[in-house]
Amino acid sequence: MVDQYPRLINLNRTEQTKRLTKYMKFIFVRNPFRRLLSAFRNKFEFTDEWNQEFLDKYGREIIMRYRNVTDRRRIAELSKHVQFKEFIQYVIDTSVHSNTDEHWKPIYQLCSVCDVMYDVIGKFEHLAEDSQYILRRAGLHNKVTFPAIDTHVTNSSDLDVVRRYYSTISRENIHKIYEIYELDFKLFGYPYPGDLIQWSLSG
Repeated sequence: MVDQYPRLINLNRTEQTKRLTKYMKFIFVRNPFRRLLSAFRNKFEFTDEWNQEFLDKYGREIIMRYRNVTDRRRIAELSKHVQFKEFIQYVIDTSVHSNTDEHWKPIYQLCSVCDVMYDVIGKFEHLAEDSQYILRRAGLHNKVTFPAIDTHVTNSSDLDVVRRYYSTISRENIHKIYEIYELDFKLFGYPYPGDLIQWSLSG
């Protein structure tokens, strides 16, 4: 369904200018550490048929990078059992690539926040409230209703869940992740992850 809507980069200059000057522009952002955890749980733990293509690509690559396995069948089997610490290491090791997957690409890169003057920057942490604000500002609050869906399917904002996963990550890697997403933290007002440093493995 997403492919039905053209990306700004695929439009001609006239259409780009029209959308940038006449349309209401908004994005939603999220704490990078929670976003990474959500991406991992959604793509690597909920291993249903919808994620098979994802597992075939990234799951296998992660297993081949971080485990001493060469048998193709074994790699395919293990691709469904990627560990969170392996995923975090993969994000760190591939962060310099321009083709980083959109599920964990920094928002400032994904949404060109330095090039587009957004009218509203909403936060996932206040999804329902910020969505209503956008609808009111667009004059659509009497015509459109934000769907009442479960925004916490992966429970990636639950403090106990966050602690359980990030306690397996070294302090060094916590800081490396912060450096990769530093502009997201600073641009969108997210604090330095002192709690994660406290919970993380020493070293």
